[in-house]
Amino acid sequence: MKKILLSILFIVTPFINVLSFQAKEVESGVDVLSKMHEEYKGKWYTNFTFTQETIFYGQNDEVVRTQMWYEAMSLPGKLAIKFDEKNSN
Repeated sequence: MKKILLSILFIVTPFINVLSFQAKEVESGVDVLSKMHEEYKGKWYTNFTFTQETIFYGQNDEVVRTQMWYEAMSLPGKLAIKFDEKNSN
C-alpha cells in the first residue's frame, strides 16, 4: 500500500507542478510588473542604499575610467547619487 501511494505521488507531482506553472505564465512586461505589485504590495522596501561601480568606455570599447556611485533611495520618488565619495554633492 505504501509503495502504491508513493508511486501515485511520484506520477502526479510533475503534473501539479506543470499546471501551477501554466497558471502563473505572463505574456508581457506589464503582466510581470502587475504580478510583482500584487505579490509584494506593502512588503517592498521603502528605503535602501547600494553602491555600484560604473565603467566608462571610450570609442573603441576600451575602459576609460571607473567610478564608484553611492546611491540611496526613499520610495516613492527620492533618489540620491553621490559620485566618488559618499559626502560629495
